[in-house]
Amino acid sequence: MIRYFGTVLLMLVILCGPASTGSDHIPTPQQEFKSLISKCYNSYYEKNTHHEADIPLALVLGISIHESAWGKSRFSKEGYNYFGLRTTAKDKKHYMTPKGAPNVKVAKFEDRCGSVHFFINLISTDERYSELFNFIKESGDYVDYEKALTFMNVYYEDPTWPKKVLNIIRGL
Repeated sequence: MIRYFGTVLLMLVILCGPASTGSDHIPTPQQEFKSLISKCYNSYYEKNTHHEADIPLALVLGISIHESAWGKSRFSKEGYNYFGLRTTAKDKKHYMTPKGAPNVKVAKFEDRCGSVHFFINLISTDERYSELFNFIKESGDYVDYEKALTFMNVYYEDPTWPKKVLNIIRGL
């Protein structure tokens, strides 16, 4: 009986890690950022229960990590924009301009989940991303992210962008 208990305890330590009071584990900024995006992702789908398919969390995380430098970019800090989303807004309170590009308007969001919700909705409903959305819908539980990113050519200007995002997704 003691041997069985010891084996079970060892398995729990291996699977869960050593016992912790909770105060000795400080999450890294990267863990905090992934947690934030994940919470926003989940809140979107809790509010929007009628949808044809879920945009994969890995895709949302990969793009937000790349576009916001793990939430460290000026746009993510000042405007909660984790995706580099642009806008045509006329009111300055709704956009920021990149340094050296005064004609570009990067959207500002009112709260931390705004750009996550907007991005998921954009990919799910905007005609420019219909091929991507249909590909995701048809993929089921397994999404070939390398192929999925080929359907996002209207999203990026840097030809190395898909490879950079793919590397992030693979590292999650």
